[in-house]
Amino acid sequence: MPAAAFTLGATIAALLTALLAALIITRRAREEAERTAAQNATLALALRPTPSGGMRAVGSPRFRRVPSTDGSIPEHTVESEVVERYLQDIRDALGADDVVLWKRGERDELITAASASGSASVDDFHTTPPAESLAHWALQQGMPASNYDTDDAFLVAAPVGTDGREHGAIAVYAADRRAMSCERARTYIPRYGKRLAMVLDLLRDGRETRRYRGKSEVLARAAERIQESTDLSTLGRAICQAALEVSGASRAAFVVWSATRSAAAGASNLGDEEEGSGRIVTVSVGHAMSPGFEIARDSFVGTACRERQRFTIRESYRMSDYPIFGAGEPSRKVSSIAVVPLLRDGRSLGAIAVEGDQESQLTSVEGSLLLLLSSVASVGLESVRQLEEVTARAATDELTGLPNRRLFDERIKQHLAECDRFDQVLSLILCDVDHFKRVNDQHGHKAGDLVLAAIGRALAHGIRNIDVCARYGGEELAILLPQTPIERAREVADRLRRTVEALRVPIEGGTISVTASFGVACYPTSGGGREALFQNADRALYAAKSEGRNKVNVNCGKLARAAS
Repeated sequence: MPAAAFTLGATIAALLTALLAALIITRRAREEAERTAAQNATLALALRPTPSGGMRAVGSPRFRRVPSTDGSIPEHTVESEVVERYLQDIRDALGADDVVLWKRGERDELITAASASGSASVDDFHTTPPAESLAHWALQQGMPASNYDTDDAFLVAAPVGTDGREHGAIAVYAADRRAMSCERARTYIPRYGKRLAMVLDLLRDGRETRRYRGKSEVLARAAERIQESTDLSTLGRAICQAALEVSGASRAAFVVWSATRSAAAGASNLGDEEEGSGRIVTVSVGHAMSPGFEIARDSFVGTACRERQRFTIRESYRMSDYPIFGAGEPSRKVSSIAVVPLLRDGRSLGAIAVEGDQESQLTSVEGSLLLLLSSVASVGLESVRQLEEVTARAATDELTGLPNRRLFDERIKQHLAECDRFDQVLSLILCDVDHFKRVNDQHGHKAGDLVLAAIGRALAHGIRNIDVCARYGGEELAILLPQTPIERAREVADRLRRTVEALRVPIEGGTISVTASFGVACYPTSGGGREALFQNADRALYAAKSEGRNKVNVNCGKLARAAS
């Protein structure tokens, strides 16, 4: 294995070691995060109101820990217990029947996030104007709103938010307004709303801290899968899977980027643009995009690759903005996106692009986690590219640039197996340069090499993409024609013979013209079984040589007359 492969393997191993170290650190930090969450909860409860409207300190409560699945404040979690206890203290301080925290839904309806009683709906409160109208008015105007004094019941609502961030509305309710001081409730509810906003901000900070939990384990597993990848397809699947696990996104795509040579040389600093082209290699299951989609220069992904930005986050995204991948991409619901370029030694190798169905599903937290993943993915991508180059060189004839005998033997076995399985035919053409020893003797081996290379290029250009033209040895070349009957193979061989005859190979001091002889056989037409295909073509080639060279001979079970 080349030294470069060892170097990249060592680099991946070093990254894996670093991630495993991060895992240990994260496990230690998890305890600190638990302590921080408890401290935040204690601090939140320290903001609990007293009957006089002041604050009082309390001991650390015990909380049931149930993970949240949607980032909101669900029932029976640390967050809900903290908020409910705070609302209960407001209720007790004011002598109310209930205190409720409402949030706005997608259709602007009010949803109960928490209540002092444990369960309360906006429809449970009968006031004039209705409770929902009062809460909406308080949110819109940024000030308290209460029902008419003529109502038996009393309700006052106030906004909950700080620095322009809206958490919702808090409402204090009493079925009998005579049982509590309504004026006192109107006075203190703005203060309670601000303190509740502080509580929710603290809980949000703790939630973001917990989002990092377990991610180092995911990154470590991803590093192992990436290290095991030996081709782009396997690597792409590993990267997309890891991106979904790390970010919690709905969809992921893996993109490769190839910078132009001049751009790669000229853009050495981050911030410089690096022109090139890119395409999607792999997408996660259910993604509307397809592998092979060309990346537009001014798309989100194209811009990230060109400018080598650290990462791009849109917590709120609409398709009316410029496209994620390029013009003509399928229409789909995308509410948040994150794009992270894969950088190596200042070069852009590709990108990871993830999409969320919900707004704020992808935030700077997920962007930072994807950035860690990109460090491993970029090394894996460079390793796979170098491995593919090494593999290609090992299967390529250095002189002609054609596949070598090793690759040819693998392909002929594969195609023969397919013939038996699908009842197909496979034709083989052998080509041998006429009087090649004379070319070497008269013009030198360098001229002979030029002749072989020119003939190899001419034959490769004269066949289909599914065909295989290889240098089999010396001056002999072999051509596999899958799903081609023997008569069609004879026509191809004769066309190639005329192409070689017309060649004029420039050498030092002039040009050389040569001819070649061709032998054609077909499985199973030529008989003798799979193992006999090469022998049948070789016999046909020998017959073409014997009949004067520069001819095509076909073996149909018995040697036919020369085609030319």
